Amino acid sequence: MLNMKIMNVEQLRATAEIQEKVNEIQDHIDDTRYKMDKVYKKSSEKNGVKAAIMVILAISVGIFAIPVGILAISVGINCFR
Repeated sequence: MLNMKIMNVEQLRATAEIQEKVNEIQDHIDDTRYKMDKVYKKSSEKNGVKAAIMVILAISVGIFAIPVGILAISVGINCFR
């Protein structure tokens, strides 16, 4: 009977140690998940800024291309006169 109680105490102690390790691992997983979420948010914000800059650049290049295209057409027309 005493041996069974000792075994139960040892099992409880081992279970408690395992549970502590599980809790540490879970905390580490949660911390890693939190850090990954932060990195994802920062990268998506940066990608959004990059995309906005690219759109603005494309619009400005398009606006600049219109007069250049008109100039090229007028030069081409004058060459054939």
